[in-house]
Amino acid sequence: MKKKVFLIIGALVAVIAAWMILFPGKNPLTILSAKKATTPAPASGTAAAPTTTAADSKGFPILADPHNFSGDVSRVQRDLNLYFILPEQLVVDGLFGPKTLAALRACGFAADGSLNYDDFSFITDREV
Repeated sequence: MKKKVFLIIGALVAVIAAWMILFPGKNPLTILSAKKATTPAPASGTAAAPTTTAADSKGFPILADPHNFSGDVSRVQRDLNLYFILPEQLVVDGLFGPKTLAALRACGFAADGSLNYDDFSFITDREV
């Protein structure tokens, strides 16, 4: 009986470890319980609000957390290195740690410690 319990616990630990390696920063419990948000249809005779900003801004603001990987943070790190004058180059690793936050603040962004969609768009939509 004890052997079966240890085998089951070991299998669960292996599954969780594999999940953490394959999907860093993703919580399986929040993914399983995600609910689809529904937006009410606009009343007749009124113009519908543009939905591009709402669709594009999903996932914002990005909070400073050095343990969660984000492709958006990688883009910001890369573009900060390319288009802004920084005291030192950022490592493009996709982790929103203290160095990324300090670089954003040095460039006038993330005053509240998070990266909002407007700042993200301003940083990443630049052309040389």
